[in-house]
Order: sequence, then structure tokens, then C-alpha cells
Amino acid sequence: MKKILVTTDFSDNSKAGIRFAIQLASQTNSELVFYNVIKILKPSVWKQIKWENHVKEESDKKLLKLKNFIHSIYKNTSMKKPNYRCVVEVETIVDMQIIAFAQTIQANYICMSTKGAGNIRKIFGTNAASLIATSPIPVIVVPQNYRRKQINSIWFTSDYENLNSELSKVLEFNQPLNSKLLVTHYHLLNKSENNDTITSIIAKNESENVEFKSVKRNINYTLVEQIQADIKKVKPSILVLFTKQNRSWLDRWILASTATELVYDMKTPMLVFKK
Repeated sequence: MKKILVTTDFSDNSKAGIRFAIQLASQTNSELVFYNVIKILKPSVWKQIKWENHVKEESDKKLLKLKNFIHSIYKNTSMKKPNYRCVVEVETIVDMQIIAFAQTIQANYICMSTKGAGNIRKIFGTNAASLIATSPIPVIVVPQNYRRKQINSIWFTSDYENLNSELSKVLEFNQPLNSKLLVTHYHLLNKSENNDTITSIIAKNESENVEFKSVKRNINYTLVEQIQADIKKVKPSILVLFTKQNRSWLDRWILASTATELVYDMKTPMLVFKK
């Protein structure tokens, strides 16, 4: 059984990620772990025993709040509750703690909502963008306007550099969903020139449910802009991307990855794997 860690801060915005996770779990029989990180500053004058009691009291309150929060969302979806549990932890660095906990429970995916960002937040980052840039575990990012619906189509954009290994991960994700999978490769040539290895991989995997398509890049637009325009035509249930994480902070800031850029202006759920 797959395990999905779903983060929430109790905001209305975070409900989108929860709704998507509920839908995904209902179609894949996955276990859901709803997770909240709370920040508590320790007063310097407090003794350790007082601090520990305060942390436990606050954690218990938040855990009850989390359980009620999730229950209310399930009640509104009128869906049968799948296998799930709620967890609250105390930490100061949220992104790092989410990754650490996901690794501890051996989560297959991390799911969270995003509402995009203005210019200042684009410079300093968002939780979603930070996780995409650092998490070894695939991250599902869901826009705040998402409304729950059947997941029946997946759009995977690939540069074909590591098609075989990347496609295997996408197919594994799609296996319980049995959704229509469209693999799109953007190229700059007048005609896409696939080598023998790529041609062989396509021939092996192409089927009624798996389609491969080469699209010529429009040099008047960035890749992100072209993907955004094509999303409106394809209308997938979820977009899948792979991103390189082995770059310096300065490189990521100056030349953001396609996945990170899309986080700031997206209207379709997105699954991002580490390259």
C-alpha cells in the first residue's frame, strides 16, 4: 500500500491538497497521513519540565484540531473514509521537518497546497517551491482552486534525457489509477530526432492508454509559458515533471527549474520527481 503524507496549516487554502489526496487515495487504496508542524518558542526563563508540559499541551490541542479539521472535510466530500491517521509535531524549520518525517514513515509522496506567490515570495520561496527544490520524495502540489474530481488523465513532460527511468516512475504512479497517460517532449528542431534508444522505449510502452507526442518549441515563449498554454488544451488531471536538485541556491534563484516556476502560477495539480 502506498503512503501519502498530506501537510496542512488549517487554512482554507490547504483544503485543496487534502481534497486531492482524498481523491487519489480513493482511487489507489493508499494510506493518508495528515500532518501539521507547529512552532513554539521556548522562553529562556522556563525550566525544562515546564517547557515539556507546555509542548505536550499545545501538541494535544493541535492534534484534536487536526482530527476535527480532517473530519469536517471528509464530511463535506461525502466519501468513505480511507485508511488515515493524524500527526502533529513541533519544529522551527517546517520544510526540513516535513521531509524528515516523510522519510521516517517511508512516505511515497508528499502532498500539499499552494496559492502561488507574489514577487517578494518568489524571491524568498514558498514551502512548495522549497520542497520541490530539496525533497528526495516526490511532491504533489495542488493549486488552491482545485475541486475534487476523478483522476483520469496524466500529462508527463519529458526532456528524454532519462526517459526509461523516469517513465517507469510515472507508470508506477499511474498503475493503480489506470489513467490516460500523455508523454510530451518539447524540441527545438523542425522535426524531433529520437535516437534508437528513445525510439525503442516509445515502441515498448506506447499503447491505447499511453501516448507519446513531440512538440516543437515556440521560441517566442519560455518553456513554462508554452506548458501553461498547452495545459489549457490538454486539461490533464495532473501534470508530472522531473526537476534537477543538484544546483546551488544561487543557481536555483537566478534560473529556476520549470517545476519551481510553475508552482508560482499553476491551476493544475502537479507531481514533481527528483531527477
